[in-house]
Amino acid sequence: MKTFKPEMTLEKAVIHLQQIEGEAVLNITPIEMGELSKVFSYRKGDADYVIHFKDNGDSLHKVNKIYSMYGDRSLPIPRIHKIGSVGNIHYSISDKVPGTPISALEPAQIRGLVPDIVHQFMRILQIPIGESSEGFGWITPEGKAAHRSWLDFLTSVFDEEQEGFYQGWQSLYEHSFLEKAFFEEVHQTMIELVRYSPSERYLVHGDFHLGNMLGENKNVTGIGYRRLGDGHVRRFHDGRLRYSYVVSDAGISQAAAGSDGAAGREDSLF
Repeated sequence: MKTFKPEMTLEKAVIHLQQIEGEAVLNITPIEMGELSKVFSYRKGDADYVIHFKDNGDSLHKVNKIYSMYGDRSLPIPRIHKIGSVGNIHYSISDKVPGTPISALEPAQIRGLVPDIVHQFMRILQIPIGESSEGFGWITPEGKAAHRSWLDFLTSVFDEEQEGFYQGWQSLYEHSFLEKAFFEEVHQTMIELVRYSPSERYLVHGDFHLGNMLGENKNVTGIGYRRLGDGHVRRFHDGRLRYSYVVSDAGISQAAAGSDGAAGREDSLF
């Protein structure tokens, strides 16, 4: 699997930031998280910011579009101030929000954040997507998705010939722990079950894991955001703690009604 991060040293980041900001910036620090961009935090004036550098600007325009559509929904997503390019490198600048990557916290601290993680998940699911959106799967910078159904999208993820993040995924059979026979059995089961997925469309998070969120005390302070898809059942997990929280239709109903217990009889935390 190829990398999508641009070649970017701290020295290059400093030069680019001086060109972009046009004035002195302080405390430029790399943030070693994420698979698709090089990220640095810095201070300008009395405020702290985060800059993402990428080779391709399409996803930055998409994120900016998502922020313009959903950023006023009181979700903990950082405000985007600027997107642009310097040389052949594309960038976006957003607020630096307080908090620590939740995956880096101690297990007891993570457990204390679970109620708000579930709450934020439900809030995303309940956002009206509007009549201007269409399709299923990853959304474009225009806020649309290319696939006619959730099944079409899921099957496209495993196409043998494709470009982008999943290009060459079958090499995992030889170069990782992925067992072909086991994968094909699970994949076939998934395809059979997804046919029962409802046709309603919801805004969902395509990368809802603890390494993609920031937390402080018992609150989620920041979440990255991605794609449109089907909201019937979603799962978030953290491999280090070995647990998953499955949100079923019953759990969605309870959370929407303001139930004190996000985990109903059909939900599980294990």
